[in-house]
Amino acid sequence: LYLDMRAGRRRVRELAAGKSVLNLFAYTGSLGVAAAAAGAKELWQVDFSASALGVCTANHELNPSDTDVVLLEGDCLAVLRQLAGQRVQRA
Repeated sequence: LYLDMRAGRRRVRELAAGKSVLNLFAYTGSLGVAAAAAGAKELWQVDFSASALGVCTANHELNPSDTDVVLLEGDCLAVLRQLAGQRVQRA
């Protein structure tokens, strides 16, 4: 089931300026592209599917921004655990 994400993208654009954004289960990356368009300082797009990240890459190429974008292929829950552990170590 894929719902219409216009309202979600609009909300992300309202909140993302100057922030670091983590988009798990990125799929086509549309929420991340919206965050980048809003001026997010950093964006991580994470998905298990290499083909989905290929579409995500194409979407970023069609919508260039100054945001530092990281595309990461992997299990989203494992990536989330790893990033949470890294943040704890930094504190």
